[in-house]
Amino acid sequence: TKTVGSKPAGHLIIDRYSPNNKEIHYALSTVTLTFNQSMISISSLDEQTNPEDLGTSSIPKVQGQWRWIDPKTVQFTAKHRFPYSTKYTLTVDKFRCVSAIGGKLDDEFFFEFSTKTLQVLQFLPDEKISTLKPRCFLLFNRKIDINEIFNHICIVRDDGIKMENKELEILDEDTTNNEFKSYLNQKGGNLQEYIAFTFKNDLSKATEYTIQLTQDCPSAEGPLKTTTEWSAVFCTYEPLKIIDWFLNINDQYQQTIFPGRSWSITFNNSLDHASI
Repeated sequence: TKTVGSKPAGHLIIDRYSPNNKEIHYALSTVTLTFNQSMISISSLDEQTNPEDLGTSSIPKVQGQWRWIDPKTVQFTAKHRFPYSTKYTLTVDKFRCVSAIGGKLDDEFFFEFSTKTLQVLQFLPDEKISTLKPRCFLLFNRKIDINEIFNHICIVRDDGIKMENKELEILDEDTTNNEFKSYLNQKGGNLQEYIAFTFKNDLSKATEYTIQLTQDCPSAEGPLKTTTEWSAVFCTYEPLKIIDWFLNINDQYQQTIFPGRSWSITFNNSLDHASI
């Protein structure tokens, strides 16, 4: 909560207001204004208050209700929350905002703040993968338009060659639910906050791929777009090779072991056990 300042007694001022940051990085559901003078009597606290009577407005408008929480503090509670990716302007009209003792604002109150833009919460696959046709999954912090997001996805190989979007294929809902069920359950099964896709052709082996979400990526909640690029990396598998073994001493194979001792060999890739 921010303190605006003080003026001579008799002048109505807004002592504090919340939120007070230009960028809101959490789910915002309330806006609060606290005056230096009583605006209503204690007996009127339970009465419904029309924000137009106070000269208070928010652009764009949000569904919700204003109420007095004490004689000096009025609070707006959103029906759900303030939509993300949106810039808001909160104003209080100096001519219409009058205290219980007749105090008036010297100047119109004006404050702008923005709710957070689109953000990637989860990406799969990560690190090294064991297939050349991986299924990629991006989970976001809010609702998206899948087609809009798909147009902002870029895949780049480690040699700098970019793949075209026509080489990608969006996964259907059933396939995605089966493949990434645990991640979707963390978000309450919200089917409007993810995109999942695969590749039409096999990727190259032993290659690093970077998936990028370009700047100016939109959400489905508000007009504000991302201001930075997001990226993540995964690698396709290398040719099969032994990376560890037991027993070994100083990374040297042992020609013999005592009877009854176990031994093991570790490979860099998963094996087809039927072929062993």
